[in-house]
Parts: sequence; structure tokens; C-alpha cells
Amino acid sequence: MIPRNEFREGKVIRATNDFGKWAKEIAQQEAVNFIDLNAITADKYDKWGPEKVKEFFPGDHTHTNKAGADVNAQSVVEGIRQNPAIALNKYLASP
Repeated sequence: MIPRNEFREGKVIRATNDFGKWAKEIAQQEAVNFIDLNAITADKYDKWGPEKVKEFFPGDHTHTNKAGADVNAQSVVEGIRQNPAIALNKYLASP
């Protein structure tokens, strides 16, 4: 799960106690690779701040536009690259 467009004290609210936590637990239980899209994307949102991030959420605080989807896709690639054990790495072009 990616973070929603919800900030508290200048930082995006992360899903570390619910959806993100549950997804990670299931991945561990099933012994599969886990890409923490919530953390990867939240780090970007924190860096950019609420005004910039708002541009990615035109209709509500949950669903992004194409530019936001591109950010999320880039986060997936970053997550794959962070774990050399993920076989999809062989299909990624060099950065």
C-alpha cells in the first residue's frame, strides 16, 4: 500500500500499524519477498511536502493521477533493486 495524501506535523502518515504491517507479516509467513512501497513512497512524500504531494491526488486523498502512479511505479522499481534476491532485477535496465 502506498501512503495516502494525509500529513501530520509535516510528515505523511504511514501505514506501518495496519495495511503495511499486515502485508509485511503475510509476506514473512509465506516466505516471499516484500517491497515496502509505503516506506519508499512516504520517504519521497516527506521530502517533497504536502503542497507537491497534493498534485498527485486530484480527487481524494487515496487515488493518484498518472503522475502519482508514475511515482509509485518508480517506488516498485526501487524496492526491487533494494533486494538482489528478487528475480525481476534481471529485467530492469541499469539506472
